Amino acid sequence: MPSKPLRILVLADTHNHLPPNVPEIAKGVDEIWHLGDVCASSVLEQFEELGPTVTLVRGNCDSNSDTPLVVDLVRNGVRFRLVHIPPSHGPENIDVLLHGHTHVPRNERRGDVLFKIPVMLRVPIEARQRARLISTSDRTAESTGDYSNCAEKTTIV
Repeated sequence: MPSKPLRILVLADTHNHLPPNVPEIAKGVDEIWHLGDVCASSVLEQFEELGPTVTLVRGNCDSNSDTPLVVDLVRNGVRFRLVHIPPSHGPENIDVLLHGHTHVPRNERRGDVLFKIPVMLRVPIEARQRARLISTSDRTAESTGDYSNCAEKTTIV
């Protein structure tokens, strides 16, 4: 029997800002994953107030040393690694490596690992922020294009 698809909002590099489109995008999601550089704890609190569980990794601009640098998660059989700064090679036993830091779009397969940047910020950072929804049910990835104020929806089906 197939697993129930999960909707996961994944974003990074928000740098002291809750992007204005995030509350609308977050409606109905099961989880929020932030890939670092939240910066202000007050902004993290705003993400937490959206409702779903927030999983966070520490970015190079974050000061909370209690926040992990790496989080490994499995959702519906898909093995995710959440980091801020990407490694030079794909880790073993991971299907999708989600990272931030570079502010450059990425959807690249290295060996068996898919490297993705779910948030692309343009200069200036405040001018244009993107968030991506991931819906998990099986182990393949499909990008479904743009929606809602520069947000991109990705489905893992």
